[in-house]
This record gives sequence, C-alpha cells and structure tokens, in this order.
Amino acid sequence: MIVPSSTGMAFGLASAIVVGIDATRNRSGGAVAHLRGILAAIDPVPCGISQVHLWSYDELLQTIKSQPWLIKHPVAAQPRIHPTAACLAVFSSTRYCQTIRSRSYV
Repeated sequence: MIVPSSTGMAFGLASAIVVGIDATRNRSGGAVAHLRGILAAIDPVPCGISQVHLWSYDELLQTIKSQPWLIKHPVAAQPRIHPTAACLAVFSSTRYCQTIRSRSYV
C-alpha cells in the first residue's frame, strides 16, 4: 500500500510517500529473512518515502531494527481458520486504512 502524504514538506518534497507492509502472515524463515534484509538495507528518505508502516506479530516486530522512518504496528495472532482471499483482502485493507487515517499520517 502506498499513500501520498503531506508530511513530505519536512523533507523538502511537495508530497512524500507513505508505504505500508502487511507482514502478518510472514512466518517462514525465508519471508522473515527477506523482510529483515530489505528493511536493514534501505534508506527510504532520499527516495521521497517519509514513513514505512509495518504490520506484523510481536515476535517478528521485535527482530526488526527500529528506524526513525519505521512505524511498527503489532497485530493479534491470525485465527487458525483459513478465510477466503477476498475476505482477507477486505479485512486487511479496512484495518490498515483506518489505522493510518485515525493517526493523521495522511
């Protein structure tokens, strides 16, 4: 999810980008290693990205190094049932958009 934000003025940009990452289902070693590697290697500010929001479970969030541009959002463990893809997409997009809007990031 990429959302334009007016907070870009602080970075000398007309509009900064806010990135959201849903890592709530990233539990395999490869997915976790991939996410940790990307977040450790990037410097998003020069690219016009003012914030990166990461939604995941506590165990994964604790392994990700804190950065000034990284905002971690802990979520409850996913239920053991397997929802349909459409149901999961609606639930995820609604939850993340509400979080961003309620905290005036946009």
